[in-house]
Amino acid sequence: MTLLILEIDVLSSEVLNKSDFLAVLANRIPNFIGFLVSFMVIAIYWVSHLRILSYVKLNQ
Repeated sequence: MTLLILEIDVLSSEVLNKSDFLAVLANRIPNFIGFLVSFMVIAIYWVSHLRILSYVKLNQ
């Protein structure tokens, strides 16, 4: 997931001033969707992992 955020580059202020901000965001939507989907998948796995571990008892 960390590697996916590296694919979303930050544009310079000159580029943002010359172009429409909404158009720049519209071009970045596939990157954000990929990041959001991967975050949700990892979150689902993490919650499932915690739920499974809640049934485990430690013998001490």
